[in-house]
Amino acid sequence: MKINILIVLFFVFSIAKGQDTLLLKQNVYQLNESLIAKDTLMLKQLLHPNINFGHSNGWVQNFNDVFVDMQTGKLNYAKISTQIMGLSFTKNWAVCTSVGEFIGNVNGNNFSLKLHVMQTWVWNKNKWKLISRQSTKL
Repeated sequence: MKINILIVLFFVFSIAKGQDTLLLKQNVYQLNESLIAKDTLMLKQLLHPNINFGHSNGWVQNFNDVFVDMQTGKLNYAKISTQIMGLSFTKNWAVCTSVGEFIGNVNGNNFSLKLHVMQTWVWNKNKWKLISRQSTKL
């Protein structure tokens, strides 16, 4: 009897973990698409109000900076193509590591970068929200 309960619990936790993984992967790719499309409504759903958005050149944006820089044209993404390399979860936190190509324009200067990105997501109000992101050049 105990073994049956353990087997059922294993499958329940496996399904829940799989759903978390799928939802987080969707959020990561939706974030990329929203940055390119300048979809402020979706970004407000994905970004935590205390976001720390770090770039490979040392520049760090907060929540308001992300939107102001997008609206003023200071930062424009033309293409973001990433491959998720790893996901790890705790109860309310998740870390996603990825590599990718980022193409766009910042302050009138074009860029094309291959980056390693680490994102920290927090479970907040029944949603995964990005609270921290840092990239480094590959």
